[in-house]
Order: sequence, then C-alpha cells, then structure tokens
Amino acid sequence: MTQVRIVCDSTASIPPSIAAELEITIVHAFINFGSESYRDALDLSEAEFYAKLAASPKLPTTAVPPPGVFEETYQRLGADGAAIVSIHLNSRLSGMCNAATAAARALPDRNITVVDSQALSMGLGWVAILAARAAREGGDATQVVARAQSAIARVHLLAALDTFENVRRSGRVNFPQAFLGTLFDIKPILDIRADGVHPIDKVRARRAATERVIELITELSPFEELAVIHTNAPQRGIELREQLARVHPRERILVVEAGAILATPKMTV
Repeated sequence: MTQVRIVCDSTASIPPSIAAELEITIVHAFINFGSESYRDALDLSEAEFYAKLAASPKLPTTAVPPPGVFEETYQRLGADGAAIVSIHLNSRLSGMCNAATAAARALPDRNITVVDSQALSMGLGWVAILAARAAREGGDATQVVARAQSAIARVHLLAALDTFENVRRSGRVNFPQAFLGTLFDIKPILDIRADGVHPIDKVRARRAATERVIELITELSPFEELAVIHTNAPQRGIELREQLARVHPRERILVVEAGAILATPKMTV
C-alpha cells in the first residue's frame, strides 16, 4: 500500500476503474436541481443528469462539499500516518481548493498538501493520475507534489462548443450573441488554461470545428497522455479518438464523459 494517498474531486472526470486501480480517493461535489441535491458522479447517472437538464425550467447549480467532508476523508486516509496529497479544480473557477485547505488546517497532526491543479476535467484528472503513479512508485510527499507540479505546467485543454443554448441560459452570453451563433452555426474553440478561458477561433459547422481541434492537437503533439472528453456524446468521442490515432496510440487515448459538474452551465463549485 502506498505511503502517500491521493485525493481528488469529482470534477476531474477520472474513469472509476483508473481511480480504483491507483487508489485515488474522490470527494464529490454537489449538483442542485431546485431543492433537490445530488452528489456528483454518485447519486445521478449521466443519463439521469442530462434528462433532468433538458426537462428543468431552471438550470442546475453546483456546490463545493463542506470542509467536514474533506476532514473526514483526511482523517480516514491519514490514520496510519500516511501523507496526503489533495489535488483539486482550478481555484480561479472554484472554491474546492479553499475547502480542502480549510480542512487541512483543521488537522495539524496530519501531513496534508493541497495542490491547485490550475485545470479542470481531465486536465485535473491527468495531474492526479500522474501524482498517483509517483506515489505507487514509492515517491514521498515531496516527490509526488513535484510530479503533480510538473504535470500542471504541461497540461493543455482544448474545447469546442457545439451549441450556445446552455451558455445563453446561464447568462454568460447575451441573447443576440447566442442567436447569431446559432443562426450561423458558429462553433467557438476555446483554450482553457490556468488564467481562464481564452477563445482561439470560431468556425462554422461541427465538422469544421472537429477538423480545427484536430489541427491544434496535432500541433501540440507528441503527448505523454491524451484524453477525449465529451458531454453526452460518446459516439463522437470514439470517432475523435480514431481520428487522433495518427498522433497518439489509439489504445492509450482515453474517452471520458466530462461529467455533470462541467456540463452544468451555472457552475458555482
């Protein structure tokens, strides 16, 4: 058993099989549909979430788990003296790191290091996975944190929006912008980095967006690891993996569901 335990949050999109294999403990954020609250990736299946999202007159909101959840997790994982490295969603986008840090400070007898991944989804996921691999190889807390920091500096996350509807409903884009985007079938391509979300390009039609994303990914290759992330579009994820097999071995390209937290337009975690 490793002497450094890795904690991550459910926004990371890490496949459950990989989290289990690497002994990554997941702390679950909350999704709220009105007065109903669900633990992300635990109480709602993806299918149930998207059905609710389509049917709900109001967009869901999200919430960070309270510090008590982190405290209980750290108490349990550190009971035998193991160090804990807790890696979380970009602190510019979420209070997740703040909640984890508050819990760590409440447990001065535990060896806990909180790491701001400066990323989200599988950007965060890869940081946690590489840290967990370092722990499995026998690295101490300092070495595991160093591996995480090295990964943070090298993570890239590109995104193409297929529709303006949810961002229009969230209020992040005004109605005329959303209307024109829909009217002309515009697909924005975004670069999501530590300092925020940056538009890279705008193309017309889904196929052109896919081709542009592939072009950008090819320019960034070669990769240590690569994942295709989708929101309720598994077949398109598989198709994109096939197209990316020319720049990275197909069997080493993960296809993952982004999860309800990142598909929730009113993201407040």
